[in-house]
Amino acid sequence: MDELTIRSGEVEEDGPRWRRTLVAERGGARVGTVTVQASRWHAQRLWIDLEVAPGERRRGAGSALLAAARELSAADGRPLRAKVLAGSDGARFAGGHGFHLLQRCRTFRLAPAPGGAAGRRDLVVDGRPDLDRVAAAFRDFYVRGHRWDPAGDMSAADLRGTHVDEAAAAVLVLDRDGAALAVGCLYAEARGLLLSGGPTMPGGGRARDASAALLDASLAHAASYGGALCVEADEYPSEMVEELELRGAAVLDEVHIVAEH
Repeated sequence: MDELTIRSGEVEEDGPRWRRTLVAERGGARVGTVTVQASRWHAQRLWIDLEVAPGERRRGAGSALLAAARELSAADGRPLRAKVLAGSDGARFAGGHGFHLLQRCRTFRLAPAPGGAAGRRDLVVDGRPDLDRVAAAFRDFYVRGHRWDPAGDMSAADLRGTHVDEAAAAVLVLDRDGAALAVGCLYAEARGLLLSGGPTMPGGGRARDASAALLDASLAHAASYGGALCVEADEYPSEMVEELELRGAAVLDEVHIVAEH
């Protein structure tokens, strides 16, 4: 059997958001890679992305790459985290190597309710909002919704550049005083519009109503695009998932964020 070797790859970045790629080779042929990088916004852990060629799995390449990645993370001082598809070989590999579940992230497909949206008193829905207001609200949603993996410093301008400007549409749900209670960005995909967003104050008294209003407005946008509405929803905050399950939304896929320690 050809010996397995691990070498440094081509991707190298230094500084606070350092990145390293390692390559596994057997008999001179590449059989797998692992990339370790410091996250821009989630500084408590390092992201790891590990891939092994299907024909090389269960032959030691994945374990060797993970061991090499752990050497890099030990020098940095932070544990590793990864994203895996629920029930996949990758999920089983991660679970067998000491990674535990941090968060479930599901994509739902939501059909319009018969009769359309019922409307909710004391809520104002803005389907064509100012994008700077959207970015500020999306920051609140993102930071407060990631208590399970605390986000570092980010500005509304950061979120506008990474999430808002590329959206096909955006929605703000406001109270009567104009405070943002929920926010959503909708992205055009082959299977329809994809909603990313949720309540800006998860756990608050209006979070569930605001989530419902956001879904109703997003369904209206999807109808104008002539396609289905898909919704990305993390296990926390729970209000979006609760509302989606109440409406009988179908789960299209489920991804797990897993981590060491």
